[in-house]
Amino acid sequence: MKQHYLTLLFFLCLLGSQAQAQYARGEVVAAIPIPQLDLTAAQTQTVINSLSPLDLPDYILNLLIDIDYGIQGFKVIYGTVDHDDQPTVASGLVVVPQIACPKDMVVYCHGTVFAKGQVPSNGSGAADGSEILLALLYGGNGYVMVMPDYLGLGNSPNFHPYLDEKTQASATLDLMVATRTLAGGQGIALTNKVNISGYSQGGHAGMSTFKFLQEVSNAGFNVKRAGLGSGPYNLAGVQYNATLNNPFYARPEFVLYVLASCQETVGNIYTDPSEVIASSPIPYDQLYTANILGQTGDVSWVVSPYSEMLTEDFYQELQTNPYSNVAYQCLAASDVSNWDDQLPTVMYYCTADQEVDFHNSLVTEQQLENNLPWYLFWMRALINARYLGNLTHGDCVIPYTLVSKLRFDLFQSRCHSGGRSSDDEGQWADREEPLLPQASAFYYLDIRTSSLAAPVAKVELLRFDGSTAATFTEFTPQADLIRLDVREVERGALVVRVTDTAGREIHELTLLEPIKLLTHPAYNPLVYDPANKAFELDLSLLPEPVQALMIYDQAHQLVRKIAVEDAPDRMTIAAEGLTADAYTLEVRTAANSFFVELPGIGQPQPTANDGLVVFPNPAKAAVSIRLTGDEELATATLFDSQGRALWRMGNIRGREIHPNLQLPAGVYHLQVTTSSGKVMVQRLVLE
Repeated sequence: MKQHYLTLLFFLCLLGSQAQAQYARGEVVAAIPIPQLDLTAAQTQTVINSLSPLDLPDYILNLLIDIDYGIQGFKVIYGTVDHDDQPTVASGLVVVPQIACPKDMVVYCHGTVFAKGQVPSNGSGAADGSEILLALLYGGNGYVMVMPDYLGLGNSPNFHPYLDEKTQASATLDLMVATRTLAGGQGIALTNKVNISGYSQGGHAGMSTFKFLQEVSNAGFNVKRAGLGSGPYNLAGVQYNATLNNPFYARPEFVLYVLASCQETVGNIYTDPSEVIASSPIPYDQLYTANILGQTGDVSWVVSPYSEMLTEDFYQELQTNPYSNVAYQCLAASDVSNWDDQLPTVMYYCTADQEVDFHNSLVTEQQLENNLPWYLFWMRALINARYLGNLTHGDCVIPYTLVSKLRFDLFQSRCHSGGRSSDDEGQWADREEPLLPQASAFYYLDIRTSSLAAPVAKVELLRFDGSTAATFTEFTPQADLIRLDVREVERGALVVRVTDTAGREIHELTLLEPIKLLTHPAYNPLVYDPANKAFELDLSLLPEPVQALMIYDQAHQLVRKIAVEDAPDRMTIAAEGLTADAYTLEVRTAANSFFVELPGIGQPQPTANDGLVVFPNPAKAAVSIRLTGDEELATATLFDSQGRALWRMGNIRGREIHPNLQLPAGVYHLQVTTSSGKVMVQRLVLE
C-alpha cells in the first residue's frame, strides 16, 4: 500500500511541474491500484450498504444487494487536450470486476463538484461523495466502470471548464481509450461494447460524449446506447431561461461556476472579476476568486437572489440582452439538445427538480426525434424522455441509478461456462428468469410465477418516495404468469413487491411508461390492402427481431395477440373484427415495444403514397417509377434496411423513369422527391 502512495505522490509532483511532459491523447501516464477498491464481492456489498442513504425504504435498499463479483479500482492519469486543443493531462477512476471473460464498459459522468479533489478517482464525487456507489454497483455486476474526473479536476491542472461540451467529451473519450490500453496491459478482456451514463452535470457530459462518439469519432468502440439523468442538455433554452428568469434559482453557485467556466474557455466575460461580480458592500468578487476560481469547494457564502452577487451593470446586461450577451453565447456553444442522434437514448427526469428544469429532457427528446430520417422510423421509440417520479434533484438520482442500470442489464454480455461471453442482445443470458419478463410496462404488468415457491397473495407497486401507487390481491392467472391491469396507475419508476401465501417477499424494479405513437410524414409501415381486407406491416426497418404483435382498442383493452416466429420482414394483419374507430398496434421485441396507430374498418386507411406508382413490385431489376399527378420527379434514391443509399438519380425533371437496379435480392425503400420538395417513400422488393 505504501508503494502505491509513493507512486501517486511521484506523479502528482510530476504533474505540478512547469516542465510538464506532453502525452498523446488516451496515453496512460499512470495507472495506480487503489487499495480501498480491491474488494471481494462480499466486501463490495458491505461498502455499498455503508454508502446507501439511510432514509431509503427497505424495499429500495433490497434492490442494491445483488453483487456478483469482487472489484479492483485504478486511479488512471492520462493524456488529453484542453479547450484550445493543447496537450494536458486528466485523471479518472476505472473499476474492473474480478472475472475472466470479456466485459462491457459503462461510462459514468459525475455531477457538479466545486472542490478540485472531490472526484471519482479519489473515491468521491457529487452528492457528498456517494456517487462512488455507482462504481461499486456496476463493477460488482460485471461491468468495467469508467468515471472521468473531467478537465481541471482531480489531477488535471488549471480550472475546470464547467458544462463545456468540448472538454467533457474529450476527457471522457480519452479515458475510455486509456482504459482499453490499461485492460490490454493487465490482461483484462473487453467486449468493446460501451454504454454512456451520467447524472446532472454528468447528464450533459454524457450527452456531449455520446454526440462526439457518433458525429466525430468512436475511437473503435462499439457504442450501444445512453441512459442519462436530469441533465441540462438544452443549455441555451430551457436551462438558461429557467435560471435567468428566476433570481431565486435554487443553486446560485452554479451561476458563478458558469461565469468562471466561460471565462476559462472563451475569455471574454471580464478582464477582472469585479467587472461582473459585486465588490461591495460584501466583497463577492474576492470570495469568488478565492473559492470558485480557487476550487476550494466552499460555497457557503453564496446568497440568493444571485443578482446580489453580480454588478448592477452586468445583471442589467443579462436582462436587457438575454440572447446576445457573452454568457449566453458561451452556453449556446455547449448546447447538446439538437443533433443527429441515431442510437437508443433515454433521458430520465423528475418533476420536482428545482436545479435542472425537467423540460430539458422533453425538449431534447423532441428535437432529437425531429432530426431522425424516415428510414430510422422505429428509432423514434428508442429516443425518449422518461418520467421517474415527482422527486427532487437529489432524490431522483436513486431511481435513475437503478432504472438506467436495469436497462443496460437487458443488453449486457453475460459470461457462460468456460469463460465465454454472450453477445446476444435483448436477452437475460445466464441468469435466472427475472420475475418481470420486461423492464417496462405500459397497459399491463406481467409477473412470472413459475419460479415462485408458493402462490402469490399480494402485489404492491411502491413509489420511491415511500408511498404506495397500487395494491393487487386478485389476479387472473395466465399459464406461468399473472397479468395486472396498470392502465390507471401513475407512470414512473416503481418497485414491485410480490408477497406469497407463506409471507415471503420478492422485490423487482419496473418503469411504467406512456405509449408513444410513432409517425413520420414520409413513411408509414402500415399499408391497407382493400382486396384482401388486411394490413401489410413493413418490419424490414425494425432494428430488433419482432416477437409478438398486440392490438389494443381505444380503452387500451387487449383485443388480439399475434405470436411471431422467424423474425419476418413483413406481416399481414387481418382487418376482420377491427370495427372501432381506431386501435393501437404494439410491435414487441425482446427488450422494447413500438406503437403505431391502426385505423378501424370504415376509417381512412393508410395506403401507399398517393400519386407514386412503382411497378412491378416485387421486381427482378427493371422497374418503372411514375408520378400520376401534376408534379415532376426531382430525385429518386434507393435505401437498404440500414438506411444506406445504394442507388440515386438526380435532376430528373420528368414524371416517369425506368431504372435497371442491379442489386442483390432483398427489401429496399424507394424515396422520391418531387419538384415541389415533397418526399414520398415506398417499399420495393427485389427478387
